[in-house]
Amino acid sequence: MQRHSSTYVVKRDGRKETVHFDKITARIQKLAYNLNMDYVDPVLVAMKVIGGLYKGVSTVELDNLAAETAASMTTQHPDYAILAARIAVAERPQHLLMRVAIGIHGEDIDAAVETYNLMSERYFTHASPTLFNAGTKWPQLSSCFLLTMSEDSIAGIYDTLKQCALISKSAGGIGLNVHKIRATGSLIAGTNGTSNGLIPMLRVYNNTARYVDQGGNKRPGAFAIYLEPWHADIFEFVALKKNTGPEEERARDLFYALWIPDLFMKRVERDQDWSLMCPHECPGLDECWGDKFEELYTRYEAEGRYRKVVRARKLWEHIVSSQIETGTPYMVYKDACNRKSNQQNLGTIKCSNLCTEIVEYSSKDEIAVCNLGSIALSRFVTPEKKFDFDKLHEVAKFPFCTHFSYEAEGRYRKVVRARKLWEHIVSSQIETGTPYMVYKDACNRKSNQQNLGTIKCSNLCTEIVEYSSKDEIAVCNLGSIALSRFVTPEKKFDFDKLHEVAK
Repeated sequence: MQRHSSTYVVKRDGRKETVHFDKITARIQKLAYNLNMDYVDPVLVAMKVIGGLYKGVSTVELDNLAAETAASMTTQHPDYAILAARIAVAERPQHLLMRVAIGIHGEDIDAAVETYNLMSERYFTHASPTLFNAGTKWPQLSSCFLLTMSEDSIAGIYDTLKQCALISKSAGGIGLNVHKIRATGSLIAGTNGTSNGLIPMLRVYNNTARYVDQGGNKRPGAFAIYLEPWHADIFEFVALKKNTGPEEERARDLFYALWIPDLFMKRVERDQDWSLMCPHECPGLDECWGDKFEELYTRYEAEGRYRKVVRARKLWEHIVSSQIETGTPYMVYKDACNRKSNQQNLGTIKCSNLCTEIVEYSSKDEIAVCNLGSIALSRFVTPEKKFDFDKLHEVAKFPFCTHFSYEAEGRYRKVVRARKLWEHIVSSQIETGTPYMVYKDACNRKSNQQNLGTIKCSNLCTEIVEYSSKDEIAVCNLGSIALSRFVTPEKKFDFDKLHEVAK
């Protein structure tokens, strides 16, 4: 083919080179191996790419143009999609795993190689932010961020909105509680006006979640909004994600969750009344739980400080109806979460995270952060159809204790004040679908206790405690660990010793 001397390309190393049309064609033909050549025409793709040339085009741009051209021809034959993927390879899976391992461990080559091997053998994987960002210029590796509304004011609402946007920018998922935002019609003393309530504010957060996606168009921003069911705007809140209704009363791109006190469920069970209140007029309800909450709530009822009284089952039916239609709101139980938490010394826990699997303390001055990973338990089933607990203990200890301790030191973090001990606890992917293991309910429960006990023991090893802070944010000073508050720990491990170490 002819050489066009006046047109040049810029190579990846910055050198300029005269365009050779035959090189473009040869590269595309070379990548068309094992495709159906009765339908795939590399020359046609090359001709379209050549038609888009201009002086000074880079070879990267040429590759992207060729890939986009091939992808646009997928409607003619699906093999064009394969050709497009071969032209513009962003990152192969094994390269991704190596980048993550090196990004976490830096110059510790032995640890990086061990991490790479374990991930390659599918024993575990890190969460999306770690896979996205490790080894890049912005290595933000944390998954979950739990926030409390800064304060019930314009400044507080928009300060919190800014925090959410910056976290979402770096691929963080957000759980935000809005219990303290005053209800519709409440007095605003500064302007002598009345509040518009939660719904208009949440529509602003909804648009922010749409605009500030996670990591630059990698995936949509994701916010879960938590509210207690005594809030006077609860009926409107529950309906925000519904498919029908006035558009100005909907915010469908957020996720919604209820932070439910036991008292509400007792009222539902007994078919009793439930009082709706404004947090501005009835302060402190979000700051307490258990008996203290019930005492304060019933005192406000006795004083007549409620906005409205409804049947508890009417609200419950409204919640269930929304769940049937939209899958939300999530149901998380405030008293159970606080009762079983090792962070009771810090204050009342007010929300969970985006996916409701993390429970940590947050406040206007403290954003809770958690790093996630998944262990594939099916990989620990031996050829003899037995479960290798020793291997699980080894794998759980190495990637999630050591790796995230490295992440705590000198790495880019969206939250710089502190990292909690619970960040070292793995979110495990329990795969019981293996054909070698058939469980009955009791056996399944026993196996789950053994598996999670092994992981918990591995993660609560002495070296983790050495990384945890001993100041006011230390979380294991209650003389017990959270596992003991759910079940009796496995005798296989010395949890009594861990209790002592954790104090």
